[in-house]
Amino acid sequence: MQSETFFIRAALAATGNETPWVQPTTVKWSEWTPTFHTNAKAADEASVEPLLRSGNAAPKTARRELRPPEGQPAFNDLDKYAAVVLANVPKLTDAQFAALTDYVRRGGGVGLALGNQIDRDSYNQQLFAEEIGLLGVSLTDIESETPEQREQGVLISNATLESPWLQRFRAERGAAFTTARFSRWWGVEIAEGGKQEAEGSDESETKAVERPPAIALARLQFGAPYLVGGQFGRGNVLLLTSPLDADWNTLPARPDFVAFVHELLFQLASRRGERNVAVGQPLVSLLPNAAQPAEAGATENFVIEGPDGEPHEPKINGEGASRLLVLDDTSLPGVYVLRRREPEDEKRLAGKAEADRKPVAPGKDKLAKPLAAQGRELFVVNADRAESNLAPLTDEQIASITADERLQFIREGREIQAAASNELPRHELWQLLFLAFLALLVGEVLLTRKLVRGGHVATDA
Repeated sequence: MQSETFFIRAALAATGNETPWVQPTTVKWSEWTPTFHTNAKAADEASVEPLLRSGNAAPKTARRELRPPEGQPAFNDLDKYAAVVLANVPKLTDAQFAALTDYVRRGGGVGLALGNQIDRDSYNQQLFAEEIGLLGVSLTDIESETPEQREQGVLISNATLESPWLQRFRAERGAAFTTARFSRWWGVEIAEGGKQEAEGSDESETKAVERPPAIALARLQFGAPYLVGGQFGRGNVLLLTSPLDADWNTLPARPDFVAFVHELLFQLASRRGERNVAVGQPLVSLLPNAAQPAEAGATENFVIEGPDGEPHEPKINGEGASRLLVLDDTSLPGVYVLRRREPEDEKRLAGKAEADRKPVAPGKDKLAKPLAAQGRELFVVNADRAESNLAPLTDEQIASITADERLQFIREGREIQAAASNELPRHELWQLLFLAFLALLVGEVLLTRKLVRGGHVATDA
């Protein structure tokens, strides 16, 4: 009997001696005991095995609680993973759900692959709860293909694959993703979203966690949702109404299954830090693990080097394990590098670089560090391409631009001629000015001759 994660692990396995892009870790849901660590170093050094065995005592650096100790940074044991996939997990305990909610709220990604073991009521009351659920949906019943549908097969609708990361699986691009047949799937009703209340780190307060409405990213041909996506806090949540195995569908037998699993995981992990932003948008990154808490607005030993090579000092926002490095000054497009602070950065940040900097002879300049060196994280700030957008302006946009009457829009050639004629003076003044100038010259000549003739008369006398 194959496990629920057999095909997922097979899709992530590397061929030959190559290193896999994704390093999966398989954990049986009934053996996972969530743990909060009171410092990041302990979270990294503690092995997974002792934390997953319910019979073993927790390490001294861990507290098995739903909430971390007040006033101390807490690091969820899920933080070491970029994404988590629940493959046909029947239900979660309250402690598991609290840890999963905390993980997603702070930027983690969770995928839910539903199958025949799902406890519908548990999911609707917990993972999909109206107030604290991760996704604004509700499960109805397991649906099956009808005899009429069995003849032609229930397939994924090609027209619904409009999300950028799913467009590569469209039929016109030569993909076989939409040829997979589905025999069973879970019925899902998508509800409206909004700001939900999720448990925070303080027992006396609850923190408002943003949960936008869920969106059907892919549907079956007759309209039933197959892939539903949403956000909870800073994290991504993706729901598959049919499992990632061969029990209910033939997707694992399609050549696009490997690429789909990778794209699914990359999409889940994409919210941990936006690496491509537009000019003017701040760069945000999770603060690398630190043992001691820091006050909001304080700085750590990190700088972000801009495209011009100058270091910038980021701010720190948030508390505990949710601390973020934020750089607001992204006016210059290009590659930004997050790295540890070096001694030279202190002088440059203090404005002493110009006085201490000396010309370097050609050929003696030391080689620059590669952008992707170890311990350096890369970000890209893209130039604003709005001016290159050739789409016509709407009437509302034109009205807002011309509201102060400083601009006037021309729609036809006749309007250009009319506007040009309105700007010309009603009477030509250059002719009058030219005649006045000639009269001035003639008057000057006559006056000069009169003065000369008067001088000759006086001399003769």
